[in-house]
Amino acid sequence: MAAKKPTKTPRVKSPAPKSKAGGGFLKAAKWCLIIMIWLALGLGVVTAWYAWDLPDIARLETPERRPAVTLTAADGSVFARFGDYHGGSVAFRDLPPHLVQAVVATEDRRFFSHGGFDPWAVARAMVANIRAGTIRQGGSTL
Repeated sequence: MAAKKPTKTPRVKSPAPKSKAGGGFLKAAKWCLIIMIWLALGLGVVTAWYAWDLPDIARLETPERRPAVTLTAADGSVFARFGDYHGGSVAFRDLPPHLVQAVVATEDRRFFSHGGFDPWAVARAMVANIRAGTIRQGGSTL
């Protein structure tokens, strides 16, 4: 008997490899879009989280004032007042001179001699702040 010839199986051509010339850009664009969507969602969640605790705007428009307590002496003169005082502005000329002198003595005793800007106080504050490594003093005046 004659031996059979082995049959050859036809070769299947594999597909040509894809060119990566434009594929890298599309892949990067896709990932950028995905990241931007997640960032937008995260920002929306954070905004909603903080907006949940915000007070009602109507409550912000009407200020809540504490009651004022006024203590009077037997003769009717006021000697103490506590709480929010709901009064108007007072002009400088209407202030008692002793009040002006007390504020100036407490805040800046040389206020009237330097005209509102004290270079010595600014220099002193700068040196103290540099030595401390943080802001400890200010050189501003009234």
